[in-house]
Amino acid sequence: MPEPTATFAGFRYAADQSRWVRVSGGASMPTSLGRPLRLATLNCLHDLGDAELLQHERRHESILLELAALDADVIGLNEVTRPLLERVLLEPWVRRSFTVSAVPGEACCSHLSTLQEGSFGNLLLSK
Repeated sequence: MPEPTATFAGFRYAADQSRWVRVSGGASMPTSLGRPLRLATLNCLHDLGDAELLQHERRHESILLELAALDADVIGLNEVTRPLLERVLLEPWVRRSFTVSAVPGEACCSHLSTLQEGSFGNLLLSK
């Protein structure tokens, strides 16, 4: 019988260490929110071209402001490039409240298209 694969839930920001740290996976107890679960998804339109036309920095800032205002419990982002990922990971509201699916520099994330130069992929954020 094969050995069980180690799982992990993602990465949480550890303010005392000033870095994103790996969070162990496993069963957790159900939680009652006392309200409907809020989900948000967005295709971010990758920033691999047309910089003058698409104004990537301005667009990224708008995306992050809107996501913060939504106060979603789970966020799924598509067409995320490394620059956008790095920008998301700097947001105080993300660092304070979310587990994220990818962090640059982590060996377990090195294969993800989101972290590859000239590519884009997905990012999940969960409270």
